[in-house]
Amino acid sequence: RDVNLRLNNKLILKSINFQIMPGDIIGLIGKNGSGKSTLLRLLAGVYCPDSGFIEKTDEYNFYGSLGVGFLPNLTTHENIVRFLLLNNKEDEIKNEIKLKKLIKQYELDEYLNLQFKHLSSGFKLRVSFLCFSFFEFNNLMLDEFFGFADKKIFEKFINFFMKKDSIFIVSSHNISLINKYCNRIIELDEGFIIEDKKLNI
Repeated sequence: RDVNLRLNNKLILKSINFQIMPGDIIGLIGKNGSGKSTLLRLLAGVYCPDSGFIEKTDEYNFYGSLGVGFLPNLTTHENIVRFLLLNNKEDEIKNEIKLKKLIKQYELDEYLNLQFKHLSSGFKLRVSFLCFSFFEFNNLMLDEFFGFADKKIFEKFINFFMKKDSIFIVSSHNISLINKYCNRIIELDEGFIIEDKKLNI
């Protein structure tokens, strides 16, 4: 409520007021520099507000940005294993059945030995989705993921992740995908929320 955030002595988010409910699939839209990514990071706990407050009922959040957490010179498979190890998922590495199933689901079979830096943005997104699929998130926040999303692959991920009480927030410039998958749009401009509306999907 009434949240303001400064970064480098500049007011980035201004008088932010909104409530998120279980089942919300929110698309954050706005031009570059409007505050979308900053708002996601604020909600994820990366930043703390300078004034106002954020009331949370659930702390099991995940914030993701394309390519973050992966090393360019490692192969796809090496990056997957590293991601799981860093997130205390050693048992999942030993359980090859689930990993092989997800590799097939996201059609990565032929790219496991390719260095991550040589993958297209769309395939980097598939690797991210595969890694996210090992976790049970109540709240998932993704920054600029729709711009690279293959429709079929994204539908597999969203159907896997979304539960009745889940909250999913994504920032994007892709209005058509926002309209297709989101049930709510929040538009920012120069740090202010200028629109907050429900969508029928």
